[in-house]
Amino acid sequence: MTRFDRETRDTYQLQVVVYDASQNPLEIPGGDHQTISTAVLTIKIIDINDHAPVIQETGDLILPEN
Repeated sequence: MTRFDRETRDTYQLQVVVYDASQNPLEIPGGDHQTISTAVLTIKIIDINDHAPVIQETGDLILPEN
């Protein structure tokens, strides 16, 4: 699986199908579709800073001792 890249694609849609049947009616030609519900799930990738920070050395850093 690849990583999500908002610059390439910022929205994904996933269709979810649920059913209540003793057998899968989606696999049986002419099957008896009992109770079936569908929904579309939309996933939106937000923009965050996904680049590693760059620290430029500017000199000595002195930290006090605890």
